[in-house]
Amino acid sequence: TIITLLQDKSVFNILKYILSKHAINIYNYQPDNTQNDLFDLAILDCDNNEKTIHEFIKKIENTPKPTPLILAINNKFKTHLDNNSFNNIIGVIYKPLDMMDLIPIINTIK
Repeated sequence: TIITLLQDKSVFNILKYILSKHAINIYNYQPDNTQNDLFDLAILDCDNNEKTIHEFIKKIENTPKPTPLILAINNKFKTHLDNNSFNNIIGVIYKPLDMMDLIPIINTIK
């Protein structure tokens, strides 16, 4: 199961379609959802506002099992990445996302 915080709903829909072909469940984070699931992977689009990013990180870190995290960033995010610590980062992908580059990373988590 993958949880995402993606700014662009169309990217989420494309990713959901591709992953469904691989029998992988994916959910986009909703702040009002209090459900605490275990996630195999988290994908964070760092173009979201800082408050939402913080809430998302808190959700994935407050699980019994550490959730591996992939950051989806643009080139301007590098300075922010240097100034903040995110636990469990296993990869960084640059936007715009190339879905076919993401599948091999996801397959290592399954």
